[in-house]
Amino acid sequence: MSSIEYTPSTTTRKSCQAGIKPTLVFHPTPNDNGVIVKCVATNSRLPVNTIEDQFKLNVVYSPLVTLTLGSTLNPHDIKEGDDVYFECNVRANPKEHRISWFHNDRPVLQNMTSGIILSTRSLVLQKVTRQEAGRYSCKASNSRGESSSESVRLRVQYAPVCGFSSPQVVGAALDESLHVRCAVHADPTDVTFFTSELRYTPASERDYGALTCRGTNTVGRQEQPCVFQIPDPRHQEIVLY
Repeated sequence: MSSIEYTPSTTTRKSCQAGIKPTLVFHPTPNDNGVIVKCVATNSRLPVNTIEDQFKLNVVYSPLVTLTLGSTLNPHDIKEGDDVYFECNVRANPKEHRISWFHNDRPVLQNMTSGIILSTRSLVLQKVTRQEAGRYSCKASNSRGESSSESVRLRVQYAPVCGFSSPQVVGAALDESLHVRCAVHADPTDVTFFTSELRYTPASERDYGALTCRGTNTVGRQEQPCVFQIPDPRHQEIVLY
């Protein structure tokens, strides 16, 4: 039996003697799925008489998966409260029977109340929050196996928020100096303050109470201020055990 090796970019012909069956040997790829393979036999003594046969390749393979952020979105200008969507692009034969979504390697489940919507090949995050920033990926499965996409990082910009549990209680006696610092989380991190650090000295009973601070970045002004509660030590309860 004679054999020829075939590459999709070239056409190879080989004459054969009567009774010999030529064969085609090659390693198909997903791109070969649906390709028509044709065998044509000719005889130099009967040039006008040819016979041929053909068949369509059905190449089965596990899913090929890529993930993209929605084409209408600017990945560098997504702010808290925006609607965001991802598209999971899948090539598979046979067709995929399941698509799974992941955020920082944890499964993402549909939650309409929280604005998380899963459709056939897309993930929608309505009114996205800063907690939903991070790495997203999708995984597709068919009878041949399963494959995951490369992760796509979602950046969610937001106005400053207090970086510690607020209010924060700090103590000072009369004429004792306090040093308080307004620490916030924000994206972008370039935050401006009226003052970010303060040395404060209660000089009288009226100087006890609360100090507040707010930061501002390009997204906006901090909604809830950071609060430092300074109680009057003379009015604090003493608990005896």
